[in-house]
Amino acid sequence: MAGLQRERREASGACGSVQVHDRSPLCTLALARYLGRPPGRVLTEELQWVLRDGAYQRQVFLVEPLGFVTPSAARRIGYAESLAFARVHEEVYRAHGHHLIAVPPAPVRVRVALVEAHLRRLAELPSEGVPDPAYLT
Repeated sequence: MAGLQRERREASGACGSVQVHDRSPLCTLALARYLGRPPGRVLTEELQWVLRDGAYQRQVFLVEPLGFVTPSAARRIGYAESLAFARVHEEVYRAHGHHLIAVPPAPVRVRVALVEAHLRRLAELPSEGVPDPAYLT
């Protein structure tokens, strides 16, 4: 997973100053912790790079649980397990100094509007201290 995340991040490098990624190496670390597995070499290297170089913004959108889980080939856990995993996710990001921006349960158009409004505010900030390109996960 960490290798795929790196490939996607590097492939999108010329897309503009603000990029939104669905996952980061911290998400993969949260998954490893949830599953009780140690992080592998590639994940460890990615985490070191992310934390050392500040590759991602410290502000992270956290889509809160919607109240249900729809099973799929990739999503094989129930709602109770998804809540436990969400807590691990939140703990990992906070432990690494990230500020979580809650995206509460709501219709998709409302959640999109919230994220877009925040991104507009981010674009208005002075570029000093903001990684270039600025990444949000």
